Amino acid sequence: MDQNKTDLPHYVKWNNPNGAGALKLRTHVVGSIVHGRGKQYFLDYNQFKHDTNLTLSCLLRILQKEAKEKQLPPTLFVQLDNTCRENKNKYFVGMMAYLVKKKIVKEVWMSFLIVGHTHEDVDQSFSKISHKLRTNDAITLPELHTLIRESQSPLPESEDIRGVWNISSWLEDYVNQIHNVTFPKLYRIFNDAVGHTTVKFKVFSTDDVWHPKP
Repeated sequence: MDQNKTDLPHYVKWNNPNGAGALKLRTHVVGSIVHGRGKQYFLDYNQFKHDTNLTLSCLLRILQKEAKEKQLPPTLFVQLDNTCRENKNKYFVGMMAYLVKKKIVKEVWMSFLIVGHTHEDVDQSFSKISHKLRTNDAITLPELHTLIRESQSPLPESEDIRGVWNISSWLEDYVNQIHNVTFPKLYRIFNDAVGHTTVKFKVFSTDDVWHPKP
């Protein structure tokens, strides 16, 4: 979400004087939709880098929560934007392969919208938060959480991020052979007939051929 919209304190009828923005608490919102289950928002105030470790930490928290409440489905479908810094990189692919290798899920499908058409359904939920902020003040982090929850129905969950796992460093020695992941728009990660964790991709989701070819 656009970070400037959730900086604190947020006053509806206050026009920021010059230099006021530097004195505000900068906040950052990561949003997710677990289809059929609900929405989850994670807030930080820029104490962590906004990179793939943050994105993966949020995703793993969601999977942990879902596993406690219900059984995880055999196939995990993950739709992401095209941000290489946060998700479209070898570390994200490597972590998804780890989930398959450890049989936490049977397979993972990762999909990315093409450039110029990257407005995902989660963007609409961000717009609802922005609309709520146009008519309501938010002075503190708890008040911002409340506005986020009240911005849409059914009520989403919202929580502060207390820590981020350094997943990229943990995976570094194991993903050196993963290259050129930025252009393909669809990935499928699964264990083949002999149990080898395999990554296949299509340049576009409408393509007929999976790569690499057998």
